[in-house]
Amino acid sequence: MISRTGQTCVAILGGGLTGLSAAWHLKGEDHVLLEKEQIVGGLARTEEYEGFRFDLGSHIWFTKEPAAETLLECLPSLVMRGYDRSAWVHIYGRLVPAPFQANMYGMPADVVSECLIGYIEATRGYHRSRESFADWLRASFGDGLYKHFMRPYNSKVWTVPPEEMAADWTGSRVDVPDSREMIEGALGLQVNNMGPNARFCYPTREGIGSIAEAIYSQCSRISTGTQIGSIELDTKTIHLAGGADLAYQSMISTIPLPDLVGLIENVPHAVREAARKLRATKLVLVNIALKRRPDHGYHWIYFAEPKYPFFRVSFPHNYSESMCPAGCASIQAECAFPYDANIDETSVAEHAKAMLSEAGYLDISGLLFVKTRVVSPAYVIRDHARRMNLQIIQSYLGKHNVCCAGRLGAWEYINMDQCILAGRDAAAQVGSETRLETSAV
Repeated sequence: MISRTGQTCVAILGGGLTGLSAAWHLKGEDHVLLEKEQIVGGLARTEEYEGFRFDLGSHIWFTKEPAAETLLECLPSLVMRGYDRSAWVHIYGRLVPAPFQANMYGMPADVVSECLIGYIEATRGYHRSRESFADWLRASFGDGLYKHFMRPYNSKVWTVPPEEMAADWTGSRVDVPDSREMIEGALGLQVNNMGPNARFCYPTREGIGSIAEAIYSQCSRISTGTQIGSIELDTKTIHLAGGADLAYQSMISTIPLPDLVGLIENVPHAVREAARKLRATKLVLVNIALKRRPDHGYHWIYFAEPKYPFFRVSFPHNYSESMCPAGCASIQAECAFPYDANIDETSVAEHAKAMLSEAGYLDISGLLFVKTRVVSPAYVIRDHARRMNLQIIQSYLGKHNVCCAGRLGAWEYINMDQCILAGRDAAAQVGSETRLETSAV
């Protein structure tokens, strides 16, 4: 912990994967990482209750980026195990493999017909506009799939109608089957290996948070439990809540972008307003411990129908034996709310328990305990105003040698491997800027 006035070349705010990656890539250069929590990991963290471990949301590791894979291979304490995905969709009282759009076999005949006809019409250009996320979904999948799955599921995940969201992020995030895959899936010739996470990895010990802990063990000059009181960009000074000051030359911020703007003194009104308009979701994680293990091997299940308060349910005990005591099981239900919503966690948990039991995934008689955990902000909402607001904020911060990076730092929707690469790129950017500045003195 920083207990007196100090100085550094590069100040890194936030000890999630992006901040840790930046620190790892800045090894050998003068830097310090400030993390407000006592443990690192950010959103990619694991918490333990009475011998049961739960991640802050359903996290898995998959990547096509060699640089991200290389970093993990440099971590001797990290051991990963590979899995073939067991992901499902619970809809109309039935369970079908994910993704739903390529596995409609078993659905009511009128649903399958409506989805296939809508898809054929979409391939013929029936929907030409792709300005909004709703436009993109209808143009890619057709009206049937949009009605039965895409609209209700995405409205639940993002807490806003798809019409309010832009479509500039969908290419690598939503699986679009071709005509053959769509038809074969409707006929029961399952296409359940579609998408980049069909094969994924997960740590063998202590949950997804062990990735962050492994990077942390390879880094120095990380100060946990360090709260920032305010930041002066003109003097490049961070005022810590404990009374110490830290002078810096360049800054990498991976903390939520609205939080960063809120810490900066004398921020222009336009910048503060742009930060206020950034939108995100809030998650209530309903973590359930069970004394008996069911005989299924599901990793996670998607729920699109509005009657279910959760959009995804995962089973941590199927990711790693280390996630719960021997013979026991665990369930995590993810319930999304608007960022500014007032939530009664007890009511959310009771509703989730009731609907899990109704759907057949929770045997109440085997219940040990239920813990709720709020994650906020959780998912960035890419609405139509996001890009303009980011330009206002980043233009201002860039003039003051502040590099914003990562999922919440840059207000992006990216995976863990991309967070690691964002930290690498931020380290390269500020490292070169600092060297240039130092050589010019």
